[in-house]
Amino acid sequence: MKTFQKILFAALLSGLFLLGSSVNKVSAQISTGGIYQTYDDYLHKRVTMYDEIKLGAHAFKGTLKGKKIATSYKDADFWGIQDEDGVDYRVNKKGNEIDRVITKGKICYFAGRQLQIEKFDDGKVKSMDIKAEDGKFSDYFWVSAGGEGEMLAASIENLTKLFADDSELIEKMNKTGIDEKTEKKWLDDFTNVGTWIGEYDKTHK
Repeated sequence: MKTFQKILFAALLSGLFLLGSSVNKVSAQISTGGIYQTYDDYLHKRVTMYDEIKLGAHAFKGTLKGKKIATSYKDADFWGIQDEDGVDYRVNKKGNEIDRVITKGKICYFAGRQLQIEKFDDGKVKSMDIKAEDGKFSDYFWVSAGGEGEMLAASIENLTKLFADDSELIEKMNKTGIDEKTEKKWLDDFTNVGTWIGEYDKTHK
């Protein structure tokens, strides 16, 4: 397990994220508020409230109106989950996990629970930390075409496909690149991907 030193991003990231109100560090299991049956439910914050849900790495157990429910994420029949702190996650059936919603739009951006965010009381980003197993950047960060598109690893190859009609952005992205293996650069890579997606969304309504 590798832990990256926390870095302050208050000014840089305050406008990037569409996160919930009060984000605490993510533990192995979280008691949650409920689920989003569909992406449209997520957009309109229509949460099906559960009495209790415990989120594990690859599955959850819950109680809805007194009925016990348990399933893996790959077998889930709903779009996402909102936890008790208002943080939203999309079910990633391909990765058999849930991933935090970072941005929504023409291209959506998601982060695995290895990304940890702390905020000031006013909601601004205070610090970020990544706690990850050995692996690649694109093992932990995901993108999709809209909120219902296939979950794709956030690699240069997949982003190039999503940015196919914007050659200037692709050129800019390729010039900067993503360092898949140098973990100390992942926070910068994470921010760069969010910036590229934001630029794309602004010009592709």
